[in-house]
Amino acid sequence: MKRIKSIYMSQNISCATDVDSKKALSSSMNKSIHCIGIGGIGVSALAKCYKTNGWNVYGSDLSSSLITKDLERYGIMIFIGQHSASHLPQETSLLVYSNAVKNDNPELLEAKKRGIGCISYPEAVGRLLESYKAIAIAGAHGKSTTTALMSLILIEGGLDPTVIVGTRLKEFNDSNYRLGKSNYFVVEADEWRAAFLNYHPWALLITSIDREHLDFYKNFGTIKKTYLTFISGMKDEGILVLNADDKGIISIKEKIEAIAEKKSLKVLWYSSKDTIASIIKENIQIPGDHNISNAIGAFTLATHVDVSQKNIIRALASFKGTWRRFEYKGILNGARVFDDYAHHPREIQATLQGAKTLVKNNGKVWCVFQPHQRERLALLFRDFVKSFKDADNVVFLPIYEVVGREEKDTTMNTERLYNEVKKKQSVYYVSDPRDLKGFLKDKVKENDILIMMGAGDVAKYTEELVR
Repeated sequence: MKRIKSIYMSQNISCATDVDSKKALSSSMNKSIHCIGIGGIGVSALAKCYKTNGWNVYGSDLSSSLITKDLERYGIMIFIGQHSASHLPQETSLLVYSNAVKNDNPELLEAKKRGIGCISYPEAVGRLLESYKAIAIAGAHGKSTTTALMSLILIEGGLDPTVIVGTRLKEFNDSNYRLGKSNYFVVEADEWRAAFLNYHPWALLITSIDREHLDFYKNFGTIKKTYLTFISGMKDEGILVLNADDKGIISIKEKIEAIAEKKSLKVLWYSSKDTIASIIKENIQIPGDHNISNAIGAFTLATHVDVSQKNIIRALASFKGTWRRFEYKGILNGARVFDDYAHHPREIQATLQGAKTLVKNNGKVWCVFQPHQRERLALLFRDFVKSFKDADNVVFLPIYEVVGREEKDTTMNTERLYNEVKKKQSVYYVSDPRDLKGFLKDKVKENDILIMMGAGDVAKYTEELVR
């Protein structure tokens, strides 16, 4: 446990003292916050939370996006482009920064110079949760969908939660934040850089534990230890919901149960073999066995938060899916086009398996994949090679390089992935995504399904395909 803490602390950025940060959070005289990396899915939700609670909110990001434009509609002023000390408003009383921000960020340095309270995004969320009955949804895969399902179930049950989710929901007017009036707060708990260790929830649902974010954790053992630390930080006498079908979770079952006994946690296991699975499968509208599993997890937790089975099923049946999770976008040459965020081998497999069940009349599954981050591709290369088996045709795009995370010199590229996968199935490589529409127009046909897949900017090319 000490090693986990040291890894996490080494990533923190020091600024003003912790006492100063707490004063800034509770101050009612000058409530003005500046968010670095405000275009991120997490920080943007937090910015909305502060805005709806009466704060003046400002922010900065390297580029404009759908998210920053949405924030501007909230009345939030955003500086787009290279970070600069001049972006920091004079009246700023608190600075919140994305976990991706580095020590030499000029806006962060300016805040330090002025003695402004500074906290990371997960630290800020953790402090917000202290005032609520917090329900956290964690896991390498499926946490956004499960957070959405859990939130909608509580709303259907009349429990009116506040929600921060890592995607945009139509039910929240295409927002990733919802302000509720009850003492329930549902939050998507991200494991990147051990962010979720700042949260101490009353209830916790874990969908999966997998080899993800190895650029930070280095090995699977460290990932498992971090989840155990997270469970250890739960409120005593809380509820812990776990996926019995996930090998990563099962591998530390005895350690989890030892922690649960010490903290008097109620442990609930769920599985796709549960009797409720058939009812959920009949009612849920989003495809894929993985989504049935997510729904079973949400069902299991909801039944212990005083929501009736009738209301749970009604909420599950009404859910149409989340932004960039097998999201229907339109038609190209008669083929249905979907957008999907999958960027890990296990997520790719789950999405393509779900797509396969939807093809009819000899239709084909086309997958356009943009790898996300060189180091992830390098560390999980063999898994990536095997993950496209349910696609009839795969089109690879160049790697999307993540600002601030491409630190290691590596020869890893999309061409290497293409050369390996083509030994087993039909694959193509398009070196310039702008040529994608011309490349596909004579290939995809009616009854086909085309999935635009990746966590980078592949979504903007999806819009061009269906325009």
